[in-house]
Amino acid sequence: EPGPPRHVPGGHVHSSPDVVAPPAWPLDPSPAPSRRALVAVHVAAFAAMSLLFPRVGAPAALVGVLAILFTAVRSGALYGAASALVVSAGQLLVLFLLTPPLLERIVGEWRGMGTLLFVGLGVLVGRVTDLRREADRRAADLDAALAELQRSRAGLEALFEHVDTAFWVLDPDLRLRTSNRRFQDDWRRLYGRALQPGDRPVRRGRHARSWAEQYARALAGEVVFAEFHDPDHDPPLHFDVTLSPIRLPDGTVDGVMGFARDVAPRERAEARYRALVEGAPDAILVCRRGVIVSANPAAVALFEAADDAGLLGRLLDDLAPLDDASQRPVRPGTRCRRVERPDDPPVRLEAADVDLGEGATLTFLSDVSERDALEARLRLTDRLATVGTLAAGVAHQINNPLAYLTANLDWLDDELDRLQGRFAADEHAELGAVIDEMRDGAARVGQIVRDLALFARPDAEGAAAVDLHALLDRTLTLMGSRLRPGTEVVRAYAARRRPWCNEGRLAHVLLNLLVNAADSARDDGRAHRLSVRTTDQPDGGVRVVVADTGVGIAPDLLPRVCEPFFRGRRDGGGAGLGLSIGHALVDAMGGTLTLSSTVDEGTEVVVDLPAAPTSDDPTGAPPAADRPLKILAIDDEPLVLRALVRGLREHGVTPFDDPRRGLQAALTQPFDVLLCDANMPRVDGLAIYAALEAARPSHAARLVLMTGGALNDADAQRLAACPAPVLTKPFDNETLRAALRAVAAAAQPRDR
Repeated sequence: EPGPPRHVPGGHVHSSPDVVAPPAWPLDPSPAPSRRALVAVHVAAFAAMSLLFPRVGAPAALVGVLAILFTAVRSGALYGAASALVVSAGQLLVLFLLTPPLLERIVGEWRGMGTLLFVGLGVLVGRVTDLRREADRRAADLDAALAELQRSRAGLEALFEHVDTAFWVLDPDLRLRTSNRRFQDDWRRLYGRALQPGDRPVRRGRHARSWAEQYARALAGEVVFAEFHDPDHDPPLHFDVTLSPIRLPDGTVDGVMGFARDVAPRERAEARYRALVEGAPDAILVCRRGVIVSANPAAVALFEAADDAGLLGRLLDDLAPLDDASQRPVRPGTRCRRVERPDDPPVRLEAADVDLGEGATLTFLSDVSERDALEARLRLTDRLATVGTLAAGVAHQINNPLAYLTANLDWLDDELDRLQGRFAADEHAELGAVIDEMRDGAARVGQIVRDLALFARPDAEGAAAVDLHALLDRTLTLMGSRLRPGTEVVRAYAARRRPWCNEGRLAHVLLNLLVNAADSARDDGRAHRLSVRTTDQPDGGVRVVVADTGVGIAPDLLPRVCEPFFRGRRDGGGAGLGLSIGHALVDAMGGTLTLSSTVDEGTEVVVDLPAAPTSDDPTGAPPAADRPLKILAIDDEPLVLRALVRGLREHGVTPFDDPRRGLQAALTQPFDVLLCDANMPRVDGLAIYAALEAARPSHAARLVLMTGGALNDADAQRLAACPAPVLTKPFDNETLRAALRAVAAAAQPRDR
């Protein structure tokens, strides 16, 4: 284990690790031989020389000394010194044994003295070599230790300078020894200036007293964990602080080492996260192995709990079981869940799970029931638009033959009156009755076609004076099959004014109100009455009241009936958008829609609309001219042209079934009125009007358009923008004659 921390000059703290043996000496890579091997080598070498040359002691001594020197250089210093001593003793012993008169030779001969000198020299050389090698090794070890210390110090300095934690060291007098850059930055943020080495931080700043107490505890040997708050700072500061005593090897405290981490950004992030989660419109849950451990307010409201404590500890699958088998997910990567409601339809949820690890899951739950209803409404609207387009096309195709059928019936009626004397009275009356029945049937077909066109495009723009009573009658006729048998319909029309609004939108509102009133009938067979009343209001508006004697609406549900997607029907049908859309349409037309209801007595809906402006100028067609008119008729349907020629026989009618030939005639020939079909495949009536307006403006003012109904909204807008009068097929001959004479009287005299 590392030893106790000790202070290193320079201000850094260092923990001494276990001492590691230095590496082998780099100049002596071979392992040192053992002592016995060295002694054996030297003794063997000297004995061999003495046996070979017993009389020559000097060469033997020289060989021994050389062996000693060689061993001292090649081996370790300790081994060299020891072997030198042992070999020298061996040399003397061998000399005494092999040479009896040894003392005389040693004392008397210079060779013996040389041997002793060489032996002493060998010992000296071995010792010197040992000291040199030991000194070099120690110096190298010291250099390596200093280099390692420098690297460790540089690493620690880099670490403390770049770490995201403030670090500082104080001496026992609480003077600053050293600190890192983060400490200086935080200190500058707090007090506006840096802290220099030797300064006492406890004497600076408004928090000095509390810090002095904490430092005193650390100097007493205690590791202190503290928090520092400065709510007055902008932004507020919050630090987690640790103060640790610096102990020397003998256990004395040599200062204080401090660490501080700014946790305010983390707290602000956590606060933003909590605000985001708690304010999220979707339910957000944290589950651990399927058990709810956290829930936001939206989740509490979704599961109708009193607070989040009512959800904690419960299984998510119990509250909102998976519904993957019956419903496809709205988006990839999500699953469907459902929440059962006792009094309402089940709530369908889109669930998205995020794995947090260790069995925890973050679950987002979105209520997609309203989205499903809206998508169903959009699909229904798309189908209705398709049906409306189809109805407009069918109406156009029906109105053309209906136009010449009506015109021919008028001609037959006129011819019957002219030939009255040729038939018996009863035959004449019977023929007149047949013609009237045929005319009535044609009128009914025409009315149905007009009603279909009206309801096919309820969103058409534009406001006008609406015949309210006729619109109510048509709406009641269309929904006749929706009324239950025995339902009494009461009409009380007292309004004299006409509402100023969009007829299609008003028809949509009235149809929805009447359908709701019809569907509110009781199931017990009691009589059901549906009444419609209209009155003029003192403020100048027009009021429509739709009332029924049905089941009524509960008081707690009444404020919600105009909310989108609220389904108040007993069978749970519908998309819950009828009254909300109706309320929005009435509001857009400048009116108001109010509703009152009593359970088991019925419901009353009041719609107030602005009235159409009145004019003091007399209205109506200008006086008809007495003279016959020259009329150009352009239509791609030959039967319509024949009916026009036959019905307008008192005038001169020139028919054209080719629009291009008719336009050429209108540009070059004089005429009183140009009667033109608005919907033709190659050149329609609007194009003919534009050509006349550009080339002969006076001729364009004589144009009367005929239409079997606009095929789409774009055609309807183009037709409404054209200043020429428009006759909607089918029309009777009297209406046609009045329109033609009005145009002829208003236009300039025709060109001659």
